[in-house]
Amino acid sequence: MKRTLPIAHTYLPGAGRCIYCWPEHLTTGALTREHIIPKALHGQLILHHASCAECASIINREIENPTLQFMWKTPRTHLGMPTSSRPETLPIGTWVAETSAWPNMDEVDFRFEQLDVRDHPFTIIFPKFAPPGLLWDQEASPNFTLTGMSAYRAPEAPTPAIRDRQSAEFQPFNPAVICRSIAKIAHAAAVAEFGFDAFVPLLPSIILGHDPNIAHKIGSTLTRGRKRDVLHEVALFVTRGHLVARVQLFAQFGIQPFLAVVGRALPRLTEWSISCRLTSQPTGPKNS
Repeated sequence: MKRTLPIAHTYLPGAGRCIYCWPEHLTTGALTREHIIPKALHGQLILHHASCAECASIINREIENPTLQFMWKTPRTHLGMPTSSRPETLPIGTWVAETSAWPNMDEVDFRFEQLDVRDHPFTIIFPKFAPPGLLWDQEASPNFTLTGMSAYRAPEAPTPAIRDRQSAEFQPFNPAVICRSIAKIAHAAAVAEFGFDAFVPLLPSIILGHDPNIAHKIGSTLTRGRKRDVLHEVALFVTRGHLVARVQLFAQFGIQPFLAVVGRALPRLTEWSISCRLTSQPTGPKNS
């Protein structure tokens, strides 16, 4: 049984402590609200009093700025998502080759050129990884296993005509940063829905950059993503004694979901999972 988060909700009174560094550090300063899915991705799930200034700074600098300003810049621009300055152009990769076959980019005249947003093809490109190693009894490792790419291209997207050059859409990605972003969404969602006493958290050390074995707890689903009626979807469920989050960003376009092992399920959460399976009722333990 899984619990799917609503599209929009404000969790009050909030966490009351930093959800990332507690209990290692007792926060003495003011706590800020946390957008479970970044506001810049049209996230409308808000957990109040949930992040201290130090953790918020790390997340903004090391996770959200790289993903929102660089890796996901193209889909954010085409979808008109919130930004301090909407770009008028986006990069497109171009090269010169004698055939239309995909070339070795090191052997051709490859470069990026800026293209007017109106002429730029709307595409979303995400990496696909092996599932989290923890769920498959794999040894912890800092290495990522890239299994492919999950992509969407709008049917009406233009094919850029750039002089005599061939072109294609390239979107940069950093596996560690993307997976840390998924970890942040999954952890915040779990705390918002179930509170602190339902599971032993496993993701804060990844979110804050202290644990290099990211792929042990973050990966992709084995099944392909299917288009949904919401822009993003987050669902929580218990399997093999762990609380797991299924995070599908850009779910409206069928991008393959990620899996994040949020933590070890404590008795209250395990009992809820068993109760849900027996009764098929979508209820859960109250927030704490």
